[in-house]
Amino acid sequence: MIEFILNASLWILIGIAIVAAWYCAALAILLAKIHGSWWKGFIPIYNIKALVDALKLPKKWFYLSLAPYFGSVYVIAIMYRLGQLWGKHFAFTAFWLTVGAPVGFLMLAFSKKQPDFSVLDSPPPSLSMIKAKIAKQK
Repeated sequence: MIEFILNASLWILIGIAIVAAWYCAALAILLAKIHGSWWKGFIPIYNIKALVDALKLPKKWFYLSLAPYFGSVYVIAIMYRLGQLWGKHFAFTAFWLTVGAPVGFLMLAFSKKQPDFSVLDSPPPSLSMIKAKIAKQK
């Protein structure tokens, strides 16, 4: 029984490592398209800071996104801005760029549509607007 648990744990860790590498590679491709500094996508935690900087969002959003529970609202707001670059709707953002981030990032990275950088000139989304969109999706 112990041997089975150890083998299962090993396979789970390998799976997590593969998904983490996939996530970092997809984020690196997105950062290269947005900001040009692809290597920042491979540094844990710093890759989210690089994304916040590339999307021209307030720097405090990075720190607040690290907080448990209410930080997920900031993560959704950051990913909403990322989705806006490619013209994606909130429903796409709320699922594919948060829960399904490794797949969603690749969907954006290999999309034929080019990012619309005029979105970065607009003010960042307000948290009340994000909360209203979350409530509307329920």
